[in-house]
Amino acid sequence: MAAGFEAGTILRHAGTVWIGQVAVMGFGVADTMIAGRHSDEALAALSIGAAAYISVYVALMGVLQAQLPSGLHWAAGACPPAAQWVVPGRRYSSTWQC
Repeated sequence: MAAGFEAGTILRHAGTVWIGQVAVMGFGVADTMIAGRHSDEALAALSIGAAAYISVYVALMGVLQAQLPSGLHWAAGACPPAAQWVVPGRRYSSTWQC
């Protein structure tokens, strides 16, 4: 029973993520079609802007997702106080200690 409930929950959440991803792809296709009909220069500018945006977006999302486990441990009270992380001569990141 529990496995079926978890599978249903996972599929429901995966469906919403999938719909969001398809919508983003649709915006990209629409932007490309509109810019391509306008001029070659507009299409080139869209291409460069999209590449820069995606590079920054993916990098920042990776950093954010890497911090999620530490944030959840902190929110659950599983991390020791910051004073316990200080060791003379060494500096530790809170991300590594949680």
